Amino acid sequence: MPTLPETPAPFQLIADHVVLDFVNTQDVRVGPGDELDGLPRYRDLLRFSEESGLISREETDLLVRKASDYKGDLALLEGLALRGSLAQVFKKIIEARVLAARGEEEAAEPHEVFVNLVAGKAKEAYSARVLDWTGELSARRLEWTVDRVQAQLPVSRLALAAVDLLTSRDVDQVRTCADPTCGWLFMDRSKNHRRRWCDMTVCGNRMKARRFKARE
Repeated sequence: MPTLPETPAPFQLIADHVVLDFVNTQDVRVGPGDELDGLPRYRDLLRFSEESGLISREETDLLVRKASDYKGDLALLEGLALRGSLAQVFKKIIEARVLAARGEEEAAEPHEVFVNLVAGKAKEAYSARVLDWTGELSARRLEWTVDRVQAQLPVSRLALAAVDLLTSRDVDQVRTCADPTCGWLFMDRSKNHRRRWCDMTVCGNRMKARRFKARE
């Protein structure tokens, strides 16, 4: 069984949206045929959040100091539940789009339990916001922010970003990798909306190699 290295490699942030990169952490590639959950510990959730720009280095250090093991573990469980629900919601959205393009019967809507979990996390994040000063001293302004001392900070920001994506036109650009053994999500922002692979250097080349071998 594959194991994470002592010093984990940076996350593969190829989706062009933090929420989709977050969903992709369900299935981190660590070698040929070896895949792992990319968020086995709370500190991995913090590492992903910092690498993806969701939280700052200062906020990471603050949470490492302030969040107890119990609160960190609880926040991780909430994050994993959010991630699993988002995966199901995006899966159904993509299925419905594909079937509609074929003129076939529309796929069933995502089970309400998944939608409700995403909505619930977003509502919690909205209700936990505080009005705080942000910006440099020369340009200070008040802004709604999530309490930076709460262990759930990354989960709250992910929930808010997820709702923003799901309720915007950008959701029409969400795709799943054309490699049937992959399943990673990404935003198709290509000019003709014909991007097929999560990463051409990984899945694209792998599928090309398979087709070449099949023709031999």
